[in-house]
Order: sequence, then structure tokens, then C-alpha cells
Amino acid sequence: TEPPVITRPEDIIVLNDPGSTGAYVHYPELVVADNCPSDITIEYSPPSGSFFLPGTTRVTCTAIDASGNSSTCSFNVKVIVDPCRFFSGNSL
Repeated sequence: TEPPVITRPEDIIVLNDPGSTGAYVHYPELVVADNCPSDITIEYSPPSGSFFLPGTTRVTCTAIDASGNSSTCSFNVKVIVDPCRFFSGNSL
């Protein structure tokens, strides 16, 4: 009957991918504790590996345990466009 407990991830700040106005961002694994730790489903919206445009986007995380109890949290992904990376296509 107890929902999972999520440790909120840190916000992510990245530079744009070389030659692009945005960035593909992969999230670190979500840390979740539950009194029934097996079979926890974790969902992200938008999913890890998505393409993010410049600016700040909120990502929502949901953890669902085997009994159907759920918890949510969110963090931000901020993409900063570096003109040198955009125009040259070079990485840092």
C-alpha cells in the first residue's frame, strides 16, 4: 500500500550538439526505494535520449511498483546553444 520513494534527480544543463540547435539528452538511472523493491517500472516523459530544443524543458518521472502504487517527481533539462558549436560543428 506504500508508494515508491523517488530520489529527485539533479537538473541537467547541456550545450547543443555540434552543428545542431538542440541536444539529445540521456538521463542517469532514477534512484527508487520501495518496500517491495522488485518489479518497479520507471517511466520518463519525455523519454531518455530525446532531442531537446534550446531552453528549459521539465521532465516528469513516474515509478510504479508491482502493487500499482506510484510516485512522481520532475527535473529540468536546459539546453544552451553555443554559437561556436552550432556554426563550426566542432565539439568542445
